[in-house]
Amino acid sequence: LSDRAMLAQNSLNWGEALRRRGAFQQANEHLNTSINLYHQIGDIRGESLARANMGLLLFELGQDKAAEKMFNKARTTA
Repeated sequence: LSDRAMLAQNSLNWGEALRRRGAFQQANEHLNTSINLYHQIGDIRGESLARANMGLLLFELGQDKAAEKMFNKARTTA
């Protein structure tokens, strides 16, 4: 794996772990980083997974419309 791919995966893992612990602001930062890195390296599967996790975060924050939009982006990215 390239350095950026490893950073993207690490950010995805941290984002999901933090989301599950309720650290939503930190999770948001890590998931955004992951989405951006996966997009930069052209990893469609990784980007889609990161977007789906971001959708879960947004849903948990009560941002239903934003969550739906993110889920749709995850689906169309894949």
